[in-house]
Amino acid sequence: MNYRLIGAASGWGAKLRECEQGPEVLRDEQIVEKLREREFPVSELKILYPEKKATEATVPFPEALSLIRDFNLRLSKEVETTLESGQFPVVLGGDHSIAVGTWNGAYQFFNKSNELPMGLIWIDAHMDAHTPKTSPSGAPHGMPIAGLLGHGDDALAKLKQNDPVLSPENLCLVGIRSFEDGEAQLLKRLNVRIYFDKEVQERGIEEVLKEAISYVSRQTKVFGVSVDLDVICPEEAPGVGSPEKGGVHSHDLLTALSHLKHHKEFKVFELVEYNPKKNHHKQTAKLCLEILSQVMHH
Repeated sequence: MNYRLIGAASGWGAKLRECEQGPEVLRDEQIVEKLREREFPVSELKILYPEKKATEATVPFPEALSLIRDFNLRLSKEVETTLESGQFPVVLGGDHSIAVGTWNGAYQFFNKSNELPMGLIWIDAHMDAHTPKTSPSGAPHGMPIAGLLGHGDDALAKLKQNDPVLSPENLCLVGIRSFEDGEAQLLKRLNVRIYFDKEVQERGIEEVLKEAISYVSRQTKVFGVSVDLDVICPEEAPGVGSPEKGGVHSHDLLTALSHLKHHKEFKVFELVEYNPKKNHHKQTAKLCLEILSQVMHH
């Protein structure tokens, strides 16, 4: 199994758009070389950029949606062609609105290979299930889960097809500790399984993730995992887009993630919201390396 890293260098979904610099910093920190030194078969790191960079242009959220849509269309194609080539896509963000591209691309491939439905485990401090109507900030990185379930703006909900990419019963959220009413009501109405931070703290992330894998595998042939670095307590992962008090310890998360590689149905991985502008970026970049080392096979 070869791993192909895809840098998704877009921060247009966030208020602070510095996550767009995450993939370049990981490249400059030699993440590919370090993974190869550890004998992981990584073919390359290809970085995709939006039409405009946030460092060069000021774009408010409503207009940013068209930049996000265009970017996600290209990202979805990149994920799809990576799977077509027999490689395992590892997407490195970027803010979490890039997930719409990642999982649309996976959906396209698994649809053709007759492996739908697809499951998804979303490991995050936030629900990311707002629609433009419920979002207090209007930030699209708070909306990808709603979009993947077919709700909200067409730029997120209908990227490549009219059908939702995910069915609610094949999705679960892990580590949630910050959310608003509107998004919580949507997920409650859809009966999405949520492992809140309190449950994770009580039971341990390792046990919860094992259960989450079983849950999203009940009626699916394949599943993916999306990790937002802000699920980790900010003392250990300061370089994130939207830090929240509390969270899991990085060591516990790494142990839990190491179980993924034993599941042959695990096909796509995504790691997002790395903001190198926050202090101690080396600490968080090193954490990105350790996370990838846990989910990869030799």
